Amino acid sequence: MARKIILHIGRHKCGTTSIQRTLFWNREALCRLGFFYPQPPDSDFAHHRIGVTLSDKRFGLPSSSVTRQNLSYILRGIDGTNPVKIAPEILVRVLRLVRSGRLFGIVPATTEVDSSAAPARLAHKQRKLADKAELNAFRQTLLDAEQEWAVVSSEALQNCSPGKVRRFFRGFEVHPICYIREQGAYLRSSYAQRIQASYYEGSVEAYYHSSFHADYQKFLGKWSRVFGRRLVVRRFERAKLHEGDVVHDFLSRVLGLAAQDYQTFRLPEQENPSLSATMLAFKLRLNREGYRLAPKIYQLLVSLDPPGATPYRLPENFLSGVRDTYRYSNEAVARKFFPGEELFNIPGPTQSTPGQNLGMDLDEGKFQSLLLAFEQAAPGCITRAT
Repeated sequence: MARKIILHIGRHKCGTTSIQRTLFWNREALCRLGFFYPQPPDSDFAHHRIGVTLSDKRFGLPSSSVTRQNLSYILRGIDGTNPVKIAPEILVRVLRLVRSGRLFGIVPATTEVDSSAAPARLAHKQRKLADKAELNAFRQTLLDAEQEWAVVSSEALQNCSPGKVRRFFRGFEVHPICYIREQGAYLRSSYAQRIQASYYEGSVEAYYHSSFHADYQKFLGKWSRVFGRRLVVRRFERAKLHEGDVVHDFLSRVLGLAAQDYQTFRLPEQENPSLSATMLAFKLRLNREGYRLAPKIYQLLVSLDPPGATPYRLPENFLSGVRDTYRYSNEAVARKFFPGEELFNIPGPTQSTPGQNLGMDLDEGKFQSLLLAFEQAAPGCITRAT
């Protein structure tokens, strides 16, 4: 059986996809080197189902944690740009429904309900049983492995309670590994991906205040209290990565492999390429104006983005404020994990040249020309909502 587990918990936007593809593509070679990378249960290349199932976010907000404040937050929209008007007395009634479970069709067994709620309650129970069976099967796979070390990877694990993770992997010596990224770069990348991969239409300021959480002192503290010195923290900065690459860094510094051990590995090209400021502004406008987008749009956004186009950058004043927010937290993390060093290398202000689109500005002419380019490349991929 595998006795030790390298648990790659992310973080998000720190080269996780590249690491996971490398581990998945080279599973057989890794087994020969003493590392077992289990087949993900959902035929993916990472163990996201395990991370999501262990996460408290698996079924959304638990009813016990729903309060008038956070329910109001949910109702007014994720970024507050499209508030839902609701009278306080109605909010209280909805809150009671949420806590009883009746709002979601899930009702305590001791409560008499009409037959219309039964299918939803049954589906919920079946889903939980399926999750439990899947977790047990995954654990058995680890127990059956011949290698001493196993590697489990999913950034969804960053949303899990470390104590719950430890209980699931009871009997194993668990070594969590976490890459962290300078908050300004992290915010820019995660906001851009949210726009690119969804219908999100909020500003970066709204996204920052509603959805961005990068207090590494608080986050790493939770994992450190459970796993102690076994927690390994790496910095996602080119200058601090082995060979300037996160995949080489993981294979060499985390797994301890020599370069000749993985010289024949299949390695990924750049994953999740970033869009230019212009293309990102184009996608944001599509989101805001309610265009219908075919699935192929996401590949076209990358393929039609000209090489070398100016990347999206955060406004300097806003970026400075973000970094100030996390300054003391970062200093504490540096003292604990990297004594005598600065946690991150903070670049100076960017010098722009006239005509560069660093933000989200997009004039009408450019928007129309991009609409035409997409229509020519894939007719019907962008249509007006009726």
